[in-house]
Amino acid sequence: MAKNKNNSVLTNIRYVFSDMVRGYRPLLAIVIISIITEVLAPYIGIYIPRLLVETVMGESSFYALISAASASAVLVGIKSYCNQVTDVHTSSFSISYLSKLLKKYLTCDYSILETESGQAIYKKALNAVAKGGDYGTGVPGIINASTQIAHNLISFLIYSVMLIKISPFITIIFVLLSLIDAATLNRARKYENSRRREYGDYLNKADYLEKSGGDVKAGKDLRLYGMNERFKALWRNVIKGYRDLLWCCKLRHGLADSMNGLSAFARNLIAYGYLISLVANGSLSVGEFVLYFGAISQFSNILREIAYFSFRINLSSIQVTELREFLEMQSKDIGGKKIKDPTRIPKIEFRNVTFKYDGASEPVLENFNLTLQPGEKLAIVGVNGAGKTTLVKLLCGFYTPTSGDILIDGISTREIDKKEIAKLYSVIFQEAVVLPFTVAENISMQPAEETNYSRVWDALEKADLMSKVRSYPKTMTVNMTREIDENGIMLSGGELQKLLMARALYKNAPVLILDEPTAALDPIAESETYEKFNSISEGKTAVYISHRLASTRFCDRIILISGKSIAESGTHEELMRAGGSYAKMFEVQKKYYK
Repeated sequence: MAKNKNNSVLTNIRYVFSDMVRGYRPLLAIVIISIITEVLAPYIGIYIPRLLVETVMGESSFYALISAASASAVLVGIKSYCNQVTDVHTSSFSISYLSKLLKKYLTCDYSILETESGQAIYKKALNAVAKGGDYGTGVPGIINASTQIAHNLISFLIYSVMLIKISPFITIIFVLLSLIDAATLNRARKYENSRRREYGDYLNKADYLEKSGGDVKAGKDLRLYGMNERFKALWRNVIKGYRDLLWCCKLRHGLADSMNGLSAFARNLIAYGYLISLVANGSLSVGEFVLYFGAISQFSNILREIAYFSFRINLSSIQVTELREFLEMQSKDIGGKKIKDPTRIPKIEFRNVTFKYDGASEPVLENFNLTLQPGEKLAIVGVNGAGKTTLVKLLCGFYTPTSGDILIDGISTREIDKKEIAKLYSVIFQEAVVLPFTVAENISMQPAEETNYSRVWDALEKADLMSKVRSYPKTMTVNMTREIDENGIMLSGGELQKLLMARALYKNAPVLILDEPTAALDPIAESETYEKFNSISEGKTAVYISHRLASTRFCDRIILISGKSIAESGTHEELMRAGGSYAKMFEVQKKYYK
């Protein structure tokens, strides 16, 4: 996967604003207008008191004062409007990245997403955009901080020119004192940021203890075993740790604010004393005094804001880097070959396949060899953790072998487009995935306009689910689950199995794989379900994965995986005569299937 940890702040600013130019120009226009008004409004604002004084003293016209006040009011109005509109546009633009993240999530290598590190990268990427209008983070933070720094830098140049006219020396002193203030504050902020993870850990622990303490089920055990006091002591320790951390951070901020207060006092004393001396000796008019008085106040605030938003933009840049790291991940072994006839039952061969999960010390499969003939019924058995599900994921192209090859009709899966591989398989996994769409869409796994409803009814009938669906007022167009539609339907465990069966029937792929889909059923129900699966797999290659042996007797071949490879292979009768591990497993389980 691509690593972008070396992306600079400027690179990330260019990345975000380039996307804005390409796809969200209204926000760019608002940002530019906002920068202009943020510069002009305060600048005109410090001229108004001067004009007021000069008007009273008869040195300026009332018309000039009214014009400046009117311009200031218009600019303030535009600035306020821009701030509100910027909130909306920034949120919309930031959320647009969620579409990119979802698209990447659905198309990048499954093997990456299944790892803890892959999930961590994805969650960090979400943090850069999912907070919408929170200007302190990620994409919104980059936009806001860039805007603030831009208008403050322009203002800094304007006020610097103004102040240099009265005293270059005092201007240099202001800059130095302001930089010291900024460095002091940033040091406190960096310390707080360095302990942000601890802060989050304490909040997570407190949240866990709060939920556990209020859990009715946990309450029984706490009372029965007398753990109330121990639980309260644990709560007190967490709260104490949180308070101590908060105190450390706030203390540093308090000291930094005190130092800044002293610095501001010294800066103002020097500046105002110098201005008063200029007025006293006639070098400066009263109106000019008022103008420069305002300019000095603005100048100090500008330097503080530049320092603050420089700190914020660095934090936001880190999150944008994490966003880009996920979006720019490269898939492994991207092949472009098409399968000539995806309806034809293929010959599938594992040739010296070794597979090891990222970060694992030992491979799950090693020098694994297996040939699956077209139309064959194969049962793959073994204890939990033997590698059965890993084998399915390799078959479906979710994983790429660490070494060796998987061949489909003699072509390596490394060379075949992943979407083409997916066309070959209908897989019923142990976890029943139901999406918040209609029954028909959950069976076709296509949008409503692309769904063949007659095929859906046919699949429902063959899966023995038609009568259930016909009982709903909207039949197959009723929504499933209640996360999106509160009136959505919920199916029982056995009905979900039938839904998955209907889904496999609708797709009608040449290879049917059952990956322990009945693990939650009792042995009798499991045996009956496998019999049903066997009937719908006629004319297809079928692979049955299980650590329970209800599926094995009607299969053409059974393989037992143990020790990273195939330990036993044969028909049910052959393996029973051999008296190996399979025979022992079957003897233990057979009473459940009588």
